Amino acid sequence: MDSARSGFLSPEQQIESSVSISLSTPLKENFNDSTDTAHFPSEDLPDLDENGLLDWSDKKLVKSLPREKCAELIRLKRNILRLNVSRNSLRSIDCSLLPLEKCSEIDASQNELTQLQQFLQLIQTLKKLNLADNRINSLGCLDTFVNLQWLNFSHNRIENLPKLDQLHNLSTLILNCNRLRAIPNLSKLEALTELGLHGNLIRSFENIHALIPSQNLRILDLGGNLISDLCEINYLRGFSNLESLTVLGNNFASPDGCKFSYRPFVYSCILGELKILDGVCLSEGEVLKGEWLHSNRKTRSFRPGSGSHAQLCTFLLLECPLVSKELPIEGVNDDRLKKGLEFEFHRTFI
Repeated sequence: MDSARSGFLSPEQQIESSVSISLSTPLKENFNDSTDTAHFPSEDLPDLDENGLLDWSDKKLVKSLPREKCAELIRLKRNILRLNVSRNSLRSIDCSLLPLEKCSEIDASQNELTQLQQFLQLIQTLKKLNLADNRINSLGCLDTFVNLQWLNFSHNRIENLPKLDQLHNLSTLILNCNRLRAIPNLSKLEALTELGLHGNLIRSFENIHALIPSQNLRILDLGGNLISDLCEINYLRGFSNLESLTVLGNNFASPDGCKFSYRPFVYSCILGELKILDGVCLSEGEVLKGEWLHSNRKTRSFRPGSGSHAQLCTFLLLECPLVSKELPIEGVNDDRLKKGLEFEFHRTFI
């Protein structure tokens, strides 16, 4: 199984994948439309393993599941707990052909699926669903999958999300590389710990606090969108439980050719538990500089939508200039920063 696109990732892999920018998807072999899965030798397909995993990934399955092999599994009366049919050319998955009454995990990524409705008979058992790299453009029945905990719809054709009020168990939602033009309304998903919106068509973070619950959110990927105003980062103030944030790939180009580091500024808006920005751990210098910017309220006046992007870039060019790729910000007098921070924090927060 391709761990980078599967539904069974470690936390470290999830963080790494949340900041990667996929420029292409693996090429699939070309099959004639008249090819049917009935001609595929079913004896070459693996059987259900002792742990309840049926792994038919990368088996050149075309259009639909092989009925003969499916019938054999039903005759054996063994329950499939996890199903992997990724990296095929399936256009549909008839769940009634397989013993899926107790199935909790399905990986059907890298196929040619267009609808979510074909999984409706699993709404009571399904907890993990990976449908990345398909052709899905509508999620009208998504709110009925009330037991979902992990969901990946990256690299599809989704323009809008339906109203989501019932997915109270959903902790991971990956919507990278779709066609979303605005932050979707996920306000009822209070269990959400990871959200991926990378590579969409989002132009503003306005109202993000009303749209995304922040109390449990730890990983947020907003990179690769169409944000051109660096002041928009101010909308993220209050997401203090974030541990990893990605904004890389937005249009944060400054008039001076981006000769500054925005990392201390981003940290100054988030603070709290933030440790990883754009997939790279924040350095001690970046944290110190960010705390200094925050405690002195140096960037509060650069408000989104006020036309202050150029002024903010000029300010950061003075305060956080780039020196080299190895040194994100110019060396500063750490003693001065530490003394200033100690004074400000005691005066402001104690």
